Amino acid sequence: MDIPEHKKRFHPLLFSVMVYGLAFLGLLFWKASPLVNILMFAYMFNTMIAALISGRWKISIHGMAAGGPTAALGYAISGNFYWMFLLLPLLLFSRVKLQAHTPMQVIAGFILGFLLTIIQFRVGFPL
Repeated sequence: MDIPEHKKRFHPLLFSVMVYGLAFLGLLFWKASPLVNILMFAYMFNTMIAALISGRWKISIHGMAAGGPTAALGYAISGNFYWMFLLLPLLLFSRVKLQAHTPMQVIAGFILGFLLTIIQFRVGFPL
């Protein structure tokens, strides 16, 4: 689903936050691995941040969706996964070429997704 107007993205993103929240609670209830719990928490929290930002600016959720898993794989498994930073130019080119985002929106999304996820893994929420 493409929602070109940033102010119209709030409700679909809020719905996603609720679904991620239910999944997070389910994972806690069924005693999933702490890494899985942190990752689901990160998806929920990061999507909530994207929803809040979208009221003012069209941050790239594709960028966030690439930055978060890059951080998670690099932090939880091996720093070798940070090679995925090399995918940023392709993501940037495709989103700008489709006229869906400016370069800064894609870069900001990737960096925000990456940094938030690294912080969440370091802090250890929700352990």
